[in-house]
Formats: sequence, C-alpha cells, structure tokens
Amino acid sequence: MKAGEHKLLYEQITEEGWPIDVRVGRHSSATLKVAELCSELNPEKAIVIRGVPRYA
Repeated sequence: MKAGEHKLLYEQITEEGWPIDVRVGRHSSATLKVAELCSELNPEKAIVIRGVPRYA
C-alpha cells in the first residue's frame, strides 16, 4: 500500500490485494522473460525453462 501511495506501482492495488493466481502468473511471466532475454544476449549459455504457465 505504501508503494502505491508514492506512485511506485504500475497497477492500482487495494487493501484486498491481488489474488494469488494473478501474482504467481505475473511473477512467472516476468521470470520467463528475463530468462529469454538472458539467452538472447548469451546464446552459448542459453537458459531453457519448460512447462511453466504464463499469465494469460
């Protein structure tokens, strides 16, 4: 809530927060994107992650 008060979030958050499936989906998608970008920068050390659901 404090981060929202200081305008540090991209999304609105209420005192109820976000459901766990939304939070997990967003974190998984972010982690997969970081691995994808690292693999593009270092193809000889590519990171392969399979079977992780994305935030749809």
